[in-house]
Amino acid sequence: MISQPPSQRAATRSVLPAWGLLLLSAGLAPAAGAASFNPADYLVGSGYSPARDSIVTYTADSLFMEVQSRRTLLSGSSRLSFLGMTLESPEILVDWERDRVEAWSTGDEALAEGCGGNLGLGGGQRLAGRADARTGVAPRPPERPDSLALDARLPWPVFSDGNQVLYGRWMSLDINTRQGFIRDGRAAEDLSLYGGTRIKRVATREMHVSDAVFTTCDEDCPHFHFEARRLKMLMRDRVFASDVTLHFGQVPTLYSPVALFSLKRGRASGLILPSYGQTEQQGRKLDHLGWYWAAADTWDTQLRLSYAELGPDWLFESITRYKWRAADRGSLSGSYNVARTSSREGWDLRWSHDQALTPYISLRSKVALASSKQYYQETSDNQEIRLTQNLSSNLSLSGLFPDQGVRWTLNGSGNQNLETGITSGSLPVLDLSFPTWTPLRSLASDRSRGARGTASASGAGAGAAAGVGDWLAGSTLKLSSRAENRYEMDGLDLWQARSQRGARHNLGFSVPGKVGALALTPSINATSVWVDETSEWTRRPDGALDARVRSGFAARQTFNTSLSASTQFYGIVYPRLGGLEALRHVVSPSLSATWTPDFSTSGWGYVKEARQGDSLLLRLDRFRSSIYGATPSRESLALNMSLGQLWQSKWTTRQPAADDSLGGGGSPPAGGGRRPPPRSVKSDLLRLTTSTSYDFMLDSMKLSNISSNWSLDPLQAAGLRLGPLGSLNLQMSTVHSPYQVNPATGQRIARYAWQDGRLPRLASTSVTVSTRFSGGRSRAAAEPVPADDEENRFSPRFGSADLGIPWDLSTTWSWSLDKSNPLHPSKRSLVNLRGSLNLARHWKVSSGLHYDLEARSFSSQSINVYRDMHCWEGHFTWDPRRSSYHLLIRVKSDLLEDLKWDKRKGRTGVYASF
Repeated sequence: MISQPPSQRAATRSVLPAWGLLLLSAGLAPAAGAASFNPADYLVGSGYSPARDSIVTYTADSLFMEVQSRRTLLSGSSRLSFLGMTLESPEILVDWERDRVEAWSTGDEALAEGCGGNLGLGGGQRLAGRADARTGVAPRPPERPDSLALDARLPWPVFSDGNQVLYGRWMSLDINTRQGFIRDGRAAEDLSLYGGTRIKRVATREMHVSDAVFTTCDEDCPHFHFEARRLKMLMRDRVFASDVTLHFGQVPTLYSPVALFSLKRGRASGLILPSYGQTEQQGRKLDHLGWYWAAADTWDTQLRLSYAELGPDWLFESITRYKWRAADRGSLSGSYNVARTSSREGWDLRWSHDQALTPYISLRSKVALASSKQYYQETSDNQEIRLTQNLSSNLSLSGLFPDQGVRWTLNGSGNQNLETGITSGSLPVLDLSFPTWTPLRSLASDRSRGARGTASASGAGAGAAAGVGDWLAGSTLKLSSRAENRYEMDGLDLWQARSQRGARHNLGFSVPGKVGALALTPSINATSVWVDETSEWTRRPDGALDARVRSGFAARQTFNTSLSASTQFYGIVYPRLGGLEALRHVVSPSLSATWTPDFSTSGWGYVKEARQGDSLLLRLDRFRSSIYGATPSRESLALNMSLGQLWQSKWTTRQPAADDSLGGGGSPPAGGGRRPPPRSVKSDLLRLTTSTSYDFMLDSMKLSNISSNWSLDPLQAAGLRLGPLGSLNLQMSTVHSPYQVNPATGQRIARYAWQDGRLPRLASTSVTVSTRFSGGRSRAAAEPVPADDEENRFSPRFGSADLGIPWDLSTTWSWSLDKSNPLHPSKRSLVNLRGSLNLARHWKVSSGLHYDLEARSFSSQSINVYRDMHCWEGHFTWDPRRSSYHLLIRVKSDLLEDLKWDKRKGRTGVYASF
C-alpha cells in the first residue's frame, strides 16, 4: 500500500497522462516532463514477466509509477483487465512484485442514516465498519441499482469474473490465484443479493463472508433480510450460514444457529417443510413432511408423510418425475393411507408417460386408480379432487410401417366410476388401419386409349366411356380391423372380472364422383365380427328352452349400401358498413339413402325360430350376448337429410403506421411514408345445422325427430370488443318431434303435427351462454393449474394473480328443458360465475360460484384474496359452504420457497406451518 497522503505522492512518482499510455501491458510510456526516468532500467529491476504481464491491460485518467517499490497506481476512471477478469475503480494499485491488485473508493461524504443491516443494498443504507484506514474517509453511499445486476457506474470498485460481479469499498485480489478480500462488499447472484463487512474470495465459485446479509428483495431498504455472523457461499449451488437472524425491516423475528439456502436454479434436494394443526377426529397433525431428492438431471423424487396423533393415522405419498429428452417424460405417483380413526385403509396410483421409442413407434399412458371414493373424501383438501366421480386410464403403444403405410395401435383403457364402484374398459385392444387402395386407377388410362382409338367412329360414345372410366378410377377401398377384450368388475377385483373377446373387420368401397355441381358417392360397407362365445339352446323334456354359453369360434357378416349426394350454394352481399366489407351465406344440403337388410331371417343363419308351447314363437339369436350385440333384426331403408348453413363475414383492418409504437399518434411517417395496405380478415359468424331421417321400411312414424344445432360467437369472429364485453358465445340445440302426443298418456301417436295445422312440437332444448367482461389493460390470462396435478391432489392450490387487469367477470349460463313426455317435463338451470377485482394497486379479490337456479342452492363457492407485497405475496381462500379457509404468505423467489406462513382450516381442523 501507499501510505503517503495525496499531497506528497507527486514528489516521489512519475506522472503520465492517460493519452500518453501506449504500451500498457509492459508498463512503458513516454514520460513527458520526467527526463530522469529510463523505461529500460525500470523493466530490468521490476520483475517483469512477459507470460503474465503481456495479458494485463489497463486504462486510467492518470498513471503513477513507483520504480523502487515496483508498483503502479491508476487514478481516475480506472480499468484493469487480466486473465478474463475486469476491475473498475476510482483508484487501483498494482503490486507487480507480489502479483496483487488493490482498489478502493475515494468518496468522502458522511454516511447517511440507513435502515438497518450490515450492508448497503441501496441508497441510504448504512454500511458497517469504519472509515478507510488509508484515506481516513468513509465511502460514498451507493446509488440505487436499476436491477439485480447492479449498476457498474457506482463510485465503488467493481470486480467482474464471467457472470460474477462483486462490489466493495476496498478490494485486494491476487492475480495468479484469483483469491482476495473485500471490505464492505456486496454481490448479486441470479435473483439474490448478499454482502458483508468482509468477503474472502477463496475460489472462483466460493465466498466466505463475515457479518453477512442475504436477501432476495431489491428495495433500497429490503423488506426482509437474513443476518449471519458467518456465511459460506458456493455460487449457483448453496449458502451455509451460522448465527442467522431473520429481519423484517429492522425488526429481528427468528433465530437459527445454522441455516442452509439453495442457490440452484430449478431443482435442489432438500427438506419439505410440513404443516401442523389439530382436528376434532384425529387430534394433533403433521402434514406433508418430506424430502425432495434431485437424484439426476433425468429424474427426481419426493417422499412425504402425514401423521395424526389419534388413531394413529398415516398418509404416505411419493412422486417420481423423469425426463430423458424433450419428447420423453413422465411421472409416477402413489399414496397409501392407514386411518385407524375410521378403521379404513386406502391407496391411489397415477402414472403418465410420453415417449418416442423410434421415429415410427411411440408410447403414451395416463393411468389413474383409487381404492374408493371415500379415499379422497378422507385425505384430500383439494375441492376439485374431492368432487371427482370418474377416473380414466389409457395406455397406448402406436406405430407405423412406413413402407406399407399400415398404422397399428396396441392399447388398453379403463374407467373407474367412484360413485358405483364399477370399473370397465378394454384390455388389450389391437387396431390396424390399412392405407386407402384405389384398385381401379388404371381404368382411366385404358378407357381413354380405347376411346381415342374409336374417336372417329363415335366421338360421343368415346367421351362417355372416358367419363365412366375416370369416375371408376377414383374408387377407393378402405380396410380396418380391431381385436379387443372388454372387461367389467366390481371395484378393482381382477379375479372376479367379467370379460368378452372379439374382433371386428370393416371393409368399405366407395366411388366418389361429380355430376355438374352435385357430388355423388355410392358405397358399400361390409362388417365381419368374430367372437369366441355364442349362445345355444337345448329343449327340456317339458318343452321349455334352456340357454347356455357355447365356447368356440363364430363369425357374423353384415353389410349396408348407401348413395349420398351433396352440393353447396353461395350468396354474397357487400354492405360496406365501417370495416364490414362482405357477408356470405353458404348453404350445404345433403341427402343419403342407406339400405340395411334384415339379417335375422333364416337365410342368413344367425337367428333361429323355435316354438315354446303351442303359440309362442321365439327368435333365438346366438349372437345376442356377444361383445358386439345382437344381430340386426330389421330391414331399413333410410333417407338421411341434412341442411347446413354458415354465415361468414369479411372485415377490413388497417395495420398501424410504422411510427405508432414511438408515439406517432397515427400520423404518417416522416418523409412521405405510407401506411401498410389494408388487411382482410375472414371469420365465421353463425353456424346452423338441421338434420332428420325418413325410414321407408317402418310400419308407422317413419320420420325421425328434427335436430338443430346453433353456434354463434360474433365478437370473436369480428375481433371486436363492445366496451367491457370481450367475448360472447352462444350454443343452442333443439329437438322437434313431428308427431302429436296422446293428451292422456303423453306418448307419441302416428299423426303428424301439420295435419292439424300445427308446427312440430319442441321435445327438448338446451342453451349455453358464455360471456367475459373485463376492464383496464388486457393481458394474457395466467395459466391455470391442471386439475389432476400430481403434487397437489391432497392440498389446496393457488393460481397466479394477474394484477394487470383491474376487473374481470366470466359468466356461463346453462339451461335445458326436456319435454319428451309433455306431462312430465324436466328442467335444469345452472349459473357459473368467476370474477376478480383489483381493490387497490396490490390487492385483488376473486370469487367463483356454481348456483343451481332450479334447486336454489350453491353446489360450490369460494372467495380468494391476493396481496402483492413486492418480494412477498399473500393468498387467502375461503369456502363458506365447508367452513374452511387457507392462508398462505410466502416469498416470491424460488430460492426461498420454503420461507412461508401456511395456515388453513379444513376437514374440521386447523393447520399451520412456517
